[in-house]
Amino acid sequence: MNILLISTNRNVFPMPVMPIGACMVAEACERAGHRVALLDLMFERQPYEAVSNAILSSRPDVVGLSVRNIDNNDMRDTAFFLEDLRRMVNTVREHCDAPVILGGAALAVMPEAILRFCEVSCGVLGDGETVFPLLLDRIAEGEPFGDIPGIAYVDHDGFNSTPCPAQGDITECGAPGYHRWVDVQAYRSQLATAPLQTKLGCAFQCVYCTYRKIEGNGHRLAKPGSVADAVARLAGSGLRDIELADSVFNVPYEHARGVCEALATIKHGARLQSLELNPRSFDDGLVSAMERAGFAGMGLTVESASDRVLEGLRKGFTTREVHNAAEVMGRHRIPCAWIFLLGGPGETR
Repeated sequence: MNILLISTNRNVFPMPVMPIGACMVAEACERAGHRVALLDLMFERQPYEAVSNAILSSRPDVVGLSVRNIDNNDMRDTAFFLEDLRRMVNTVREHCDAPVILGGAALAVMPEAILRFCEVSCGVLGDGETVFPLLLDRIAEGEPFGDIPGIAYVDHDGFNSTPCPAQGDITECGAPGYHRWVDVQAYRSQLATAPLQTKLGCAFQCVYCTYRKIEGNGHRLAKPGSVADAVARLAGSGLRDIELADSVFNVPYEHARGVCEALATIKHGARLQSLELNPRSFDDGLVSAMERAGFAGMGLTVESASDRVLEGLRKGFTTREVHNAAEVMGRHRIPCAWIFLLGGPGETR
C-alpha cells in the first residue's frame, strides 16, 4: 500500500527534536513491503498546504499521524497542540478517504481523550515500528484489527484498548537513516541532536512523569555493541552530535557502564550527551566511563534538593544522593546541566 506518515510536531523550544519514532515506523513499513512517504512539519511555513500537497503526490491508502506533545508544559503561556492536530486530521479528510491512524508519545498518555477530540477511530499505543505494520496488514486484507496488541480504538461500544505486546530485551539499537526522511541540515542549524535510545521503559514512579505509560515500566535493553554500531553509523553519516535519549540513561547501572565500555572501544568521532541521569546510580566509575566513551555533556534530573519535595515527587532518592552527585561532578570535566522542577508537592514559595 501507499503509506503517508506525518510528523506533526512543530514545537521548536528549547530546540527542534528529530522525529526518531516516525522515522523508525517509516523504515519498518518499508521492510513490510509498503511504499512510504514521510512528511515532517517541523519547518513547514504552511503546514496544512504541505499536507494537502503530500496527499496529492503520494495518493495514500493509509495516513498515519505521529503526535509528540499535548501542550508546552508552560502554565503561564500554555500552547495546546491538539487543536492543530484536529485541523490536520480534517485537512487529510478533505483530500482523501484513506483511514487516519494516530500514534506517538502523546497518544499513549491519554488515548481516549485524543481519539475522541480529533474524531479518529484508531491509534497505536505500542511500539509503532512493531504494531503499525501489523495494523496495515489487517487494513490491506479488510479484516478486523481489534485483537492486535497495542492499539486503541473507538467503535459503537465505546473506547477499547488492547495490552501492548510483551517484549523481552531489544536485540539491536534502532538508528534510523535520518537523512532519508527529514531535513537534517535544518535541524542541525538550530542545534538539534540526533536522538538514539539504548533502552525503552522506566521503573521509577515519579508522580509527574508519563514515560511508564509511553514505554512501559520494565526495561528493554539494547545490546551495548549494537549501540556502539548505531553511534558509528550516525556519526559516519555526518550526525556527530548524538543524544542518548533514554528515560534514565544510568539505570540499570550495569547496562549504562556496558554501553560506555562498548563506545570506548571504537573511534566513532561523535559528541555524545544524555540529559536524563539519575543521582541514585551515579559515581566516579560511571562518569569516568562516560568520559572514555566520548560524552561531551550530560544532565542530572535531580528536580529538587529538598527531601520533603523529593518524597512528594516520589523520586526514589534523597538529598544525600543529590549532594553525592555534586561531589562526583566536581571531580570531572564533563559539562553538566542540573535540572530542577519547581512547584512539586510540598514545595513552598
